[in-house]
Amino acid sequence: MIDIHTHILPGIDDGSRDFDQSLIMAGEAYNAGFTEIITTSHYMTNVYEADKSTREKLIIKYQRLLEKNDIEIQLHNGAEIYFSEDFPELVKSGLIPTLANSQYVLFELPLRSKVIYIDSCIFKLKRMGYIPIIAHPERYSVVQDDIHLAEEWVECGALLQANFGSTIGFYGRRAKNTLFKLLKKDMISFFGSDNHRVDQIYASMPTIIKKLKRKIGEEKLNELTEENPKKIIEHKSLI
Repeated sequence: MIDIHTHILPGIDDGSRDFDQSLIMAGEAYNAGFTEIITTSHYMTNVYEADKSTREKLIIKYQRLLEKNDIEIQLHNGAEIYFSEDFPELVKSGLIPTLANSQYVLFELPLRSKVIYIDSCIFKLKRMGYIPIIAHPERYSVVQDDIHLAEEWVECGALLQANFGSTIGFYGRRAKNTLFKLLKKDMISFFGSDNHRVDQIYASMPTIIKKLKRKIGEEKLNELTEENPKKIIEHKSLI
């Protein structure tokens, strides 16, 4: 499997604190069946502002550490960008990395408030040549209240990435129920762990995979965890 959403790089957001934790998390990911990881530490203006170059340097050091410890995972640069009106320009400038240096851009919205100009941002990203991916739509209260909002985002040209943890209620009952509604409507294009710390989502992957196989089938699961993520890394379009 390929994980396109993690907070596994040390010391630059609310995820891993240091390389010791990052090493343990990578071992958990490998044992869970992941072979590639796109590192997507937060980018949030005035809060988490590690730029593309800073992340690349950490990845180089981290990759060497994995090789030294016989953990066969390939790392890629990326970011989970907190929504702001100017973030497409920051991506265009090269300050914030895209996913694996591709045309795909991962961003998140406020969990409990509605962004009224999301559609225009999706259109702006597409005009710039990017493919927008909205992180964990099942966690947003506005989508939990009205799933048609997520349908509108997809119709505008965005892709949706769900969190593995939502399948087992990690973010609450409403997120879990919303996720399965989105899956039933075939609106999810990717799964990601959104793993922030040791003994969290990666440790629960056997239970999660078993449940997803039962809910959506092995073929669909493979599409959302391997085939579609591989297209990001290979810079191929899903749209």
